[in-house]
Amino acid sequence: LFRSTHIEATLNELIELMLPFPQYIKDMGLSYAQKIRLACAHGLKKQHLSPLLAMGKIRNDFAHKLNARLTKDRVSALYSAFSPDDRRIVHASYHNTKSQMLIEKGPDFRKLEPKDQFILIAVSLKALVVIAVHEIRKGAGN
Repeated sequence: LFRSTHIEATLNELIELMLPFPQYIKDMGLSYAQKIRLACAHGLKKQHLSPLLAMGKIRNDFAHKLNARLTKDRVSALYSAFSPDDRRIVHASYHNTKSQMLIEKGPDFRKLEPKDQFILIAVSLKALVVIAVHEIRKGAGN
Protein backbone atom coordinates (compact mmCIF):
# COMPACT_ATOMS: atom_id res chain seq x y z
CA LEU A 1 0.00 0.00 0.00
CA PHE A 2 2.66 2.64 0.86
CA ARG A 3 6.42 2.91 1.55
CA SER A 4 7.54 0.67 4.27
CA THR A 5 9.16 0.52 7.63
CA HIS A 6 8.28 -2.36 9.89
CA ILE A 7 5.80 -0.35 11.94
CA GLU A 8 4.40 1.47 8.91
CA ALA A 9 3.96 -1.80 7.00
CA THR A 10 1.93 -3.19 9.90
CA LEU A 11 -0.02 0.07 10.13
CA ASN A 12 -0.80 -0.23 6.40
CA GLU A 13 -2.07 -3.75 6.98
CA LEU A 14 -4.26 -2.50 9.82
CA ILE A 15 -5.75 0.25 7.66
CA GLU A 16 -6.49 -2.22 4.87
CA LEU A 17 -8.35 -4.43 7.35
CA MET A 18 -10.29 -1.52 8.84
CA LEU A 19 -11.57 -0.07 5.59
CA PRO A 20 -14.23 -1.77 3.47
CA PHE A 21 -12.62 -0.52 0.23
CA PRO A 22 -8.93 0.19 0.96
CA GLN A 23 -8.02 0.28 -2.73
CA TYR A 24 -9.42 3.83 -2.90
CA ILE A 25 -6.73 5.25 -0.61
CA LYS A 26 -3.74 3.73 -2.41
CA ASP A 27 -3.22 6.75 -4.67
CA MET A 28 -3.82 9.34 -1.95
CA GLY A 29 -0.16 9.46 -0.91
CA LEU A 30 -0.99 9.59 2.78
CA SER A 31 1.85 10.58 5.07
CA TYR A 32 2.79 8.38 8.00
CA ALA A 33 1.04 10.80 10.40
CA GLN A 34 -2.12 10.78 8.26
CA LYS A 35 -2.13 6.98 8.27
CA ILE A 36 -1.90 6.95 12.06
CA ARG A 37 -4.78 9.40 12.37
CA LEU A 38 -6.83 7.41 9.85
CA ALA A 39 -6.22 4.21 11.82
CA CYS A 40 -7.24 5.98 15.05
CA ALA A 41 -10.36 7.34 13.37
CA HIS A 42 -11.28 3.77 12.53
CA GLY A 43 -10.66 2.32 15.97
CA LEU A 44 -6.95 2.05 16.78
CA LYS A 45 -6.63 2.89 20.47
CA LYS A 46 -6.03 6.61 20.90
CA GLN A 47 -3.27 5.87 23.43
CA HIS A 48 -1.17 4.61 20.50
CA LEU A 49 -1.40 7.92 18.61
CA SER A 50 1.33 9.76 20.53
CA PRO A 51 4.01 7.05 20.48
CA LEU A 52 3.37 6.30 16.80
CA LEU A 53 3.70 10.00 15.95
CA ALA A 54 6.83 10.30 18.10
CA MET A 55 8.36 7.33 16.28
CA GLY A 56 7.54 9.00 12.97
CA LYS A 57 9.32 12.16 14.07
CA ILE A 58 12.46 10.20 14.89
CA ARG A 59 12.27 8.37 11.58
CA ASN A 60 11.86 11.63 9.67
CA ASP A 61 14.73 13.27 11.52
CA PHE A 62 17.04 10.41 10.58
CA ALA A 63 15.83 10.45 6.99
CA HIS A 64 16.29 14.21 6.49
CA LYS A 65 19.04 15.33 8.89
CA LEU A 66 22.60 14.13 8.40
CA ASN A 67 23.51 14.93 11.99
CA ALA A 68 20.55 13.14 13.62
CA ARG A 69 21.53 11.10 16.68
CA LEU A 70 19.67 8.71 18.92
CA THR A 71 20.20 10.63 22.14
CA LYS A 72 19.01 9.87 25.63
CA ASP A 73 16.62 12.86 25.44
CA ARG A 74 15.16 11.73 22.12
CA VAL A 75 14.54 8.18 23.38
CA SER A 76 13.15 9.54 26.64
CA ALA A 77 10.66 11.70 24.70
CA LEU A 78 9.57 8.65 22.71
CA TYR A 79 9.16 6.62 25.89
CA SER A 80 7.20 9.44 27.52
CA ALA A 81 4.74 9.42 24.61
CA PHE A 82 3.52 5.98 25.74
CA SER A 83 0.63 5.66 28.15
CA PRO A 84 1.54 4.34 31.62
CA ASP A 85 0.00 0.96 30.70
CA ASP A 86 2.05 0.73 27.51
CA ARG A 87 5.23 1.73 29.36
CA ARG A 88 4.62 -1.26 31.61
CA ILE A 89 4.45 -3.42 28.47
CA VAL A 90 7.91 -2.16 27.43
CA HIS A 91 9.32 -3.02 30.86
CA ALA A 92 7.56 -6.39 30.96
CA SER A 93 9.03 -7.27 27.55
CA TYR A 94 12.52 -6.46 28.79
CA HIS A 95 11.99 -8.37 32.04
CA ASN A 96 10.56 -11.41 30.20
CA THR A 97 13.50 -11.42 27.80
CA LYS A 98 15.96 -11.38 30.69
CA SER A 99 14.05 -14.20 32.39
CA GLN A 100 13.99 -16.33 29.25
CA MET A 101 17.74 -15.88 28.93
CA LEU A 102 18.12 -16.84 32.61
CA ILE A 103 19.61 -13.46 33.43
CA GLU A 104 18.66 -12.51 36.96
CA LYS A 105 20.71 -9.38 37.36
CA GLY A 106 20.78 -7.40 34.17
CA PRO A 107 20.76 -3.63 33.97
CA ASP A 108 17.52 -1.86 34.72
CA PHE A 109 15.72 -0.59 31.60
CA ARG A 110 16.49 3.01 32.58
CA LYS A 111 20.23 2.22 32.68
CA LEU A 112 20.35 0.79 29.16
CA GLU A 113 22.03 2.70 26.36
CA PRO A 114 19.61 4.86 24.31
CA LYS A 115 19.99 2.55 21.30
CA ASP A 116 18.98 -0.50 23.36
CA GLN A 117 16.06 1.35 24.92
CA PHE A 118 14.97 2.47 21.46
CA ILE A 119 15.04 -1.10 20.13
CA LEU A 120 12.86 -2.35 23.00
CA ILE A 121 10.45 0.56 22.57
CA ALA A 122 10.23 0.08 18.79
CA VAL A 123 9.60 -3.66 19.12
CA SER A 124 6.91 -3.01 21.74
CA LEU A 125 5.28 -0.36 19.56
CA LYS A 126 5.20 -2.70 16.59
CA ALA A 127 3.72 -5.41 18.82
CA LEU A 128 0.90 -3.05 19.83
CA VAL A 129 0.00 -2.51 16.16
CA VAL A 130 0.35 -6.25 15.40
CA ILE A 131 -2.09 -6.97 18.23
CA ALA A 132 -4.53 -4.44 16.75
CA VAL A 133 -4.26 -6.24 13.38
CA HIS A 134 -4.88 -9.57 15.10
CA GLU A 135 -7.94 -8.18 16.93
CA ILE A 136 -9.43 -6.84 13.68
CA ARG A 137 -8.85 -10.18 11.96
CA LYS A 138 -10.33 -12.07 14.88
CA GLY A 139 -13.38 -9.79 14.87
CA ALA A 140 -13.80 -10.31 11.11
CA GLY A 141 -13.49 -14.07 11.49
CA ASN A 142 -10.28 -14.27 9.40
